[in-house]
Amino acid sequence: MQNNILTTLLATALFACGLNLASSLNCYQCNSSADPNCITNLTAVTTVTCDKSCVTYQATNLTLIRDCLDDCPAGVTCQQCKTDNCNTNLVCQNCQGQEDCSVPSKLTDSLAICSEGDVCITQLNDNSTISRSCGTAASCTDSTKCATCDVAKCNVQLFPADRLQCYTCSGDSCDAVNNSTLTPCGLNNAQCYTLGSSAADMQRGCTSDSGTKCTAESTDANCLLCNNETGCNNLTYNRNGGTCVQCDNCSAAQEATAAAACPESNYTQSVGCYTQTKDNVVSRGCLNALAYNVACTNETDCSSCDTANCNIELVEVDTTFKCQRCYTYNYDTCTEGKSEALACDNTTETKCFAGKWGDLVVRDCLDEASELMQYQCVNEVADCKVCDESGCNLWAYSAAGLIQMSLGLIMGLLIIHFV
Repeated sequence: MQNNILTTLLATALFACGLNLASSLNCYQCNSSADPNCITNLTAVTTVTCDKSCVTYQATNLTLIRDCLDDCPAGVTCQQCKTDNCNTNLVCQNCQGQEDCSVPSKLTDSLAICSEGDVCITQLNDNSTISRSCGTAASCTDSTKCATCDVAKCNVQLFPADRLQCYTCSGDSCDAVNNSTLTPCGLNNAQCYTLGSSAADMQRGCTSDSGTKCTAESTDANCLLCNNETGCNNLTYNRNGGTCVQCDNCSAAQEATAAAACPESNYTQSVGCYTQTKDNVVSRGCLNALAYNVACTNETDCSSCDTANCNIELVEVDTTFKCQRCYTYNYDTCTEGKSEALACDNTTETKCFAGKWGDLVVRDCLDEASELMQYQCVNEVADCKVCDESGCNLWAYSAAGLIQMSLGLIMGLLIIHFV
């Protein structure tokens, strides 16, 4: 009887021991605060025998833990598994759309612990921010908006790779920039800005920076915005204005040796030379000497260049002498002096006139008028004047106070030919 009891007890013990042996497994055991290999190189991490399962989690102090699982600590999310050495979960950078998520140097120790088969993902969001976490490679289909990688914390690079970076600084050390202050912008659609009141009071950054005066929508003339290249906000408060040919009424090709120094340029001013044609008169000079509200564009018949003494080319101009040539009894473009200027029939003519007789306004080349009209205009006996520049007879007349004139008197004044 005793032998049977002993046999039964021994069998039960052996069975229980067998169960325990069968349920044990090996797990990686490490703490990233003590061993960085816990994140990046598990081949250098030891394993231990565990009873139930393996686990990977990030503690509330942002330390990565790999160990046996008894109970998942409160306040954290555990990734558990039940095969030998299974707690090898890929670890990725975690950052969810905050402004600093775009700046690799400002990323925190927050980690995303991936499920089996996941990869690390960097995602450009619709609002131009960046998110970094785990995900499936299949979810990342547009390489301009998403990037994947499959090694620990690999999703910490600048994204997109050509993301605009701006100099970020302020104060008296900010006039001359330093590459150490280049910082990626928090939003992918941001621009760089420069703002200053003196060389000792400069500020630079991204238009997406919190609290900046120079936003992308700023109309402040002191905010210089750019996005053409990384570090474009590098201009000092004042800089050399270069050298340009500076002359008036000079359409012929110029000698570069005739160039003179331009004024010093403020950071908001362009450095370069211009050539402008206005009323067939060519002028040349320094871009920073143009009137503040005048832009050098095709619309202002102005061309610019940005090398020393570059505004020397011949400019072909129309030297045909022209006048506004019209007459009217009505308040229209002829009365307002806004008619098209036309060439005079006499190619040697160099004078225009415009006058008002009663409700009749006449504009033309002077030698097209009758002798009486010429006399009245030259001597300003009537409401009529003469000028001697091409297209110059453009002063306006009022429609008020008109009186009627007889046809005979009008014909006596005119005897004039209109084209």
